[in-house]
Amino acid sequence: MLVAKDAQIQQARDGWEQSLRELIEERRDRTKLADMLQQHVGIIEFMNPNNPYSPTEGRRLVAAWCELTENGTVDVVSEAGIGLSVLCLRWLEKQSGEPAAIVVKRFTWALGWPARKNGGVVAKRKKEKE
Repeated sequence: MLVAKDAQIQQARDGWEQSLRELIEERRDRTKLADMLQQHVGIIEFMNPNNPYSPTEGRRLVAAWCELTENGTVDVVSEAGIGLSVLCLRWLEKQSGEPAAIVVKRFTWALGWPARKNGGVVAKRKKEKE
């Protein structure tokens, strides 16, 4: 009878330890996610239309970048073979009709800022296969 009780106690202990390990792992995952989110709080608030300090044109600019580059996965200028100003013009026309020339110029400048070598939508020629 004592052997059976010892086995039950050991089984309960093993179950408790497994549950504890799972809880610790869940807490670690939540902490990691919270840390990752903390890095992006600024852009989340920047994109929040309910935030009175979030600039409308800034949100449009980020939306244009996301749509044109498929969230940063495509060099749209190389893929399309079309200049950035034309792509910006088309995107702006699709969103709100005919934009002012200065708006297209500013979008083009911001999305392909020449001083930024990486991270923008920068025109690159496709390399010809030999």
